[in-house]
Amino acid sequence: MDAGTSRTSRPIRILLLTGQSELRRMMAAGLRLHGYQPLTASAGQPQLAILHAGPDTSPASLSAELAPWRAQGVPVLVISSGSEAGCRQACLDAGASEYLAMPFELDTLLSRVQACLGAAHAGSQAVLSH
Repeated sequence: MDAGTSRTSRPIRILLLTGQSELRRMMAAGLRLHGYQPLTASAGQPQLAILHAGPDTSPASLSAELAPWRAQGVPVLVISSGSEAGCRQACLDAGASEYLAMPFELDTLLSRVQACLGAAHAGSQAVLSH
């Protein structure tokens, strides 16, 4: 089974939430190459959202952006160019499932995507088994 394919052989839908068109294009191309279905608009329920947080995004603003996805059970990978040492922890504290600092390699993005999807799958399995 391809990394970007679910057990039902449908591509895993990943919503790309960024205002930077070049970043969105590059992520979409890399994800598509590995079998994922990148979305740029909410077309149905994504299985993962990737949110680009700018360096000036406040923790309160980030938490508000993450809240709807958390409420729907959609894991969110936050990517940021924030350079301060506490940026990663602030994103995780705000509710991000994973964090990735920019710049990053495609392999690193794919491993963080797999970590998010694996954790989401494990969480749904734990709920089903109780």
